[in-house]
Amino acid sequence: LSYCWGTVPSKLRLLYETYEQLKDGVELKMFPNSHQQAFALARSLGIRYLFIDAICIMQDNINDYSIELARFGRYIRLADVVFAATGKTAQEPLVQTEEFSESGGITGVTIQAHLEADEAHSFGLGLRVAIPTAVETLEKEVTVRGWRIQETLLAERLVIFGQEQTYWMCTRMLKSEGSSISLPVKETSLASLLGSYHHPNHLEAAGGLGIARSLSLRSLQKRWNSVVETMSRSHFTVKGDILPALMNVVKAYQELGESGWFSKGYRFGIWLGDLAQGLLWIHDPNMKATSMAKTPTVRVFNEYKEAAPSWSWVSNAAPV
Repeated sequence: LSYCWGTVPSKLRLLYETYEQLKDGVELKMFPNSHQQAFALARSLGIRYLFIDAICIMQDNINDYSIELARFGRYIRLADVVFAATGKTAQEPLVQTEEFSESGGITGVTIQAHLEADEAHSFGLGLRVAIPTAVETLEKEVTVRGWRIQETLLAERLVIFGQEQTYWMCTRMLKSEGSSISLPVKETSLASLLGSYHHPNHLEAAGGLGIARSLSLRSLQKRWNSVVETMSRSHFTVKGDILPALMNVVKAYQELGESGWFSKGYRFGIWLGDLAQGLLWIHDPNMKATSMAKTPTVRVFNEYKEAAPSWSWVSNAAPV
């Protein structure tokens, strides 16, 4: 479950003091609304296990936190599906479209129209109020939180529960409730790009992307630049979490093999095999500075004790 904790964390978290309570079992009503609905959805899909960070990671044990963080990317990539909530707190319901549907759904009209060159034949033309696309929903409601970026990038299958409709994204297509058309994900899905690099012939035979290895490298490089831009615009509650939040995306690139620009090392958000381009980052003059937390880091990750140098975009507190 990918969700936003909110400014006030849920009382039901995995801590030393709550460990025995959680192990003995907890009434469903004790969980936040988004968790309750996620449980119900998982059960309806026949999924036995649901990973929720607040109750699956010991929140007051830095050793457990660091170990689980390193495994997090694997959890996401091997998950049957990732549920992405768009609520601002865990207490907001996961599925928020019921009230919208009861109020009449998407406002629209159907009119009769005809082509100027063929006035004898008319057809119905449906017009409706514009609603957010899946990409817009992700950008405005999900990836604004830095830790959630990896949860959407690495997922093989992602269900986004938007305010107006629900979206489905996998490595092959993107669908939404408001349209019967399936859209190709092409170069927008990191999971599909990683798959096309590993198995280009398989994907081509299956009617998928079929991106050639050289083209895959360029696409992955372009996608990385997009990840950097998105990460620099996102919010972190704890100062210094930006590199740990990026760690599992970096690992996904490193697992591609010993060839390509990603095989020559990585430091502070920049690939050494792509150093010339990686150092060309600049402030985005059209974006305001991110609301990076000003409090000192409270979670110490051994890999990231050293502060990012000034040549890295990570040291910058504004969008790039």
